[in-house]
Amino acid sequence: MATDTPPTDPPAPELRPLPHEMTVTPRPGAQPELVAFGERYWDLLGVNDDGRIAWKQGARRIDPAISQPHITAAAGVVVEVAGQACADCGLTPWQPRSRTALEELCRGIAPAGRCVACDEDLQIAMARQIDPAAQARRAATRQQAAQHAGQSRARAVWRAACQVAAQEAHPLVLHPASTLSERQASVEVEAAALACLRYALATAPIPALDQWPRPLSPSPDWTLALARGWYQARLFNVHPDSDLDAFVTPTLDEAVESATDRSSWEAVMDTWTPPVVNSFYLPRVNWYVPYGSSIGTAPQQLDTHLLARLDPAVMTQARQADLLSLAERLIGEETIRYFDFLIAEHNLPPVLDNHRPRLVEAAMQVARHRCLGQTYFLAWQAARDAAVGAQKHPRAPKGNMTTHGVNQFEEKCRRASADPNWRLSEWNEDSRLPLSALTRLVFLGLLGAEPLRTSRSDIEAMLPPPRETSGPAEDDSGPDETDGDSMLIDLLRALDARADEVDADAVLTAFQDGYADLLAALPGQAGTPDSLRLAVDGMQRVGRAVQEATGDGRAALLVACAAAHAYPNPAGDPHGAAVTVGEVLAYYLFSIASGPPAFEEPPPF
Repeated sequence: MATDTPPTDPPAPELRPLPHEMTVTPRPGAQPELVAFGERYWDLLGVNDDGRIAWKQGARRIDPAISQPHITAAAGVVVEVAGQACADCGLTPWQPRSRTALEELCRGIAPAGRCVACDEDLQIAMARQIDPAAQARRAATRQQAAQHAGQSRARAVWRAACQVAAQEAHPLVLHPASTLSERQASVEVEAAALACLRYALATAPIPALDQWPRPLSPSPDWTLALARGWYQARLFNVHPDSDLDAFVTPTLDEAVESATDRSSWEAVMDTWTPPVVNSFYLPRVNWYVPYGSSIGTAPQQLDTHLLARLDPAVMTQARQADLLSLAERLIGEETIRYFDFLIAEHNLPPVLDNHRPRLVEAAMQVARHRCLGQTYFLAWQAARDAAVGAQKHPRAPKGNMTTHGVNQFEEKCRRASADPNWRLSEWNEDSRLPLSALTRLVFLGLLGAEPLRTSRSDIEAMLPPPRETSGPAEDDSGPDETDGDSMLIDLLRALDARADEVDADAVLTAFQDGYADLLAALPGQAGTPDSLRLAVDGMQRVGRAVQEATGDGRAALLVACAAAHAYPNPAGDPHGAAVTVGEVLAYYLFSIASGPPAFEEPPPF
């Protein structure tokens, strides 16, 4: 009975010694590194039957930085083959120029061409190798290569340490599913979290928001605010295996600065201060649901919890009002997003910052009266008018045509809001710009309504009677508006205790005049200079109005500080969920009034 036997590798061919005696001696006056290279270059194991030489090391592997290894080897050592003479100069013993020449001899081919001793070009090249200046250049090159290799190694070690620090700062912790009943947030944040669960590419973990093919909300700034909200409400946590670039990590230069010994990269790595990672970029981190037995089953637990809380039939009157406001804002934001998209499609520049408030105000005004399909139509008409204007006036600045589109949109929205009998076409969803996940969730998932055919009045008519609360009023805002604004509340309390001791008029004046200092103090890109100017002006204007009406400087400062709540957009990506523009404005106003306040934890900027 035949049996299968595993195949065996063919035996390695036996190597025979070199047929001619060869000697390798250091060249007089050659630098040690050239001698070492030459000896390794000519070091062989033996000769195959076909005359090929088996070398111990490939020429390029000895030193990849050397482009012509045979010249470097000739500059370091003298190779002589006994019994052979140069065909050109007749010198014996023969000095082969390269490995190739020696292999030809092993295959029975007599030496041809010049040898090392009579090749003038080779001698000139060898002289360059032996020259002290060339030696210095080689040493500098080696030192630079070693420095680069050490830096690359240190960077890899530092990134690994930062990754560990990020994982330690955001460990994967799962809580019992029963604790979900304690997790409450505003309607807006809960709807965003549910949209995240329904429309994310995966849920264990949830991919970074900037990787979604469909945005979470119509506005990038709004998306950041929503992510900040669900993080503060503890609906989602940052996944420890998020990409390292999603965290704000100390740079390698900062690591070097912290080292006590900088004599070498090894010493730097031994003495640098371990990294600390606290902040992160909201759009770049991965998320996970921290409630349940595993991150694979936890999303379904949270989905069920949020869906029950977002059922309009169980909402209080306040939460139903929040749901209405959310739907209205979605109509307005989707309209703005569509207008911006059409403007770009017509190769027109984006809306200028000083005209965007008019665009936003017009869109939000018409969103109270019309459905999204009709506001889409108004945006399309206005963008078309801008494109037609650009064609009629090719020499006019294109930015003026975009402004013309904003003017047309503003006028059409004003008429559509004032005249309910004005019949408008109802646009369908544009496949080039799908609706955001939050829009689809609110209209299709919560209201069971067509997103582009349902207006605010339609939603009001379809909402069931609100649930009547008995006993203590339900906290409709949840942790989103209490935990998230704890810093602002601390500021108000501290200001309340000190406001009688300061000159409110002088503080408000300094607050407005210190606009440049405020810009320098803000972390990252907290907004455009114009939008920040409007925020500062708005806060001091409200404060002065209260002071003029009541003569109470204490109340004026408190109201001005509280007005910062109207600016919830994140103050720059580097701080992620840590701080909003309003909190920075309030902190700045307080600092002018009576110096930086004392918190249990320092503010994250």
